[in-house]
Amino acid sequence: MKRQNILRIVTILSASIVFAGCSKTNYMSVRVVEPARISIPTHIKAIAVLDRSLPPNQAQKIVSGAFTGENVGRNEQEAQYALSGLINTLKESNRLEVKTTDRKWKGEQNGGALPKALNSDSIAILCKEYEVDGIIALESFTYSSIVNTVEKTVGLVESGLRNGVVSTINKTVQTASTINNEDGHTIIVKLAFRFYDSKGDIVLDELAYSHTYNWHANTHYRYNHSKNETSFYSGMLYGKRVVPSYIWVDRNYFRKPNNQVMKMTTRMAIAGDWKGATEVWHQMEKEGSRKKRGRASYNLALGYEVMGDLPQAITWCRKSKDVYRTKLASDYLKILEDRLKEQKLVEEQMVN
Repeated sequence: MKRQNILRIVTILSASIVFAGCSKTNYMSVRVVEPARISIPTHIKAIAVLDRSLPPNQAQKIVSGAFTGENVGRNEQEAQYALSGLINTLKESNRLEVKTTDRKWKGEQNGGALPKALNSDSIAILCKEYEVDGIIALESFTYSSIVNTVEKTVGLVESGLRNGVVSTINKTVQTASTINNEDGHTIIVKLAFRFYDSKGDIVLDELAYSHTYNWHANTHYRYNHSKNETSFYSGMLYGKRVVPSYIWVDRNYFRKPNNQVMKMTTRMAIAGDWKGATEVWHQMEKEGSRKKRGRASYNLALGYEVMGDLPQAITWCRKSKDVYRTKLASDYLKILEDRLKEQKLVEEQMVN
């Protein structure tokens, strides 16, 4: 991948401003790129994603290390949502060419457990068939839902209760409570993935994990939507493990409601005109009190971070901290320095 494309990936795509309670600052949510947990070898440029999570009684057979049979349908759609979440994350990074498969194979009956890995002959056959350099397989998948109930007292049974007066002979009380008063669901997805490499060590990575989420799903439609969304996100989690991905982070931002220039730059930032806002902040940094110049320098650092120029962001943040003694700049400088290290790692991971 060309360097300009890499930098386009690591450049911040968007930012949204959310006003907080403080009169001089507000919070901004910024979308940044986070490095993958593992680094994919450079010879892997294309991968195929397959579903190997069928229960044994629905699965196709593996014969002599190859796969035979026909397409298999399933009533449960959650595994497909998990695969969609994975594929969506992989494609968003632009690191890999992703190919999908419409066949399904025998896996592990218990979700979250890893079955025996495919052998090198099987991987070679699959890679040749789909013209790829590696395989990511959903090795197992199960979904479960627990109904959360609200306990209610519906009646009292007391020995010796007459006309509202409790007998002194027997005060044994039994409490009955509802068990089906639905207040949402706890959705549990257990799954496992393997990343197979066509060269060298066959298994590049493997992970069995679970994803749990509580949904207030009081209608059948909402319940179906929530379980599909939970499954989708569970697949995204593995995608974020193997390719750089986007996350949202919070940033502080200086504003002053009674300062017309600050109001103007805030509107420019909201509109996405960061270049125009930084031009104004450059002028503000040259004049006024030390405090005002420090805040302008801090906002310049944020502007350059949003525009993807981390070295410039660090330069202005350091000036805000060292020259103008802006308190917020100290923590922000550490964040920017860490981000610069991560950006270099992202660039390495994006090379193919």
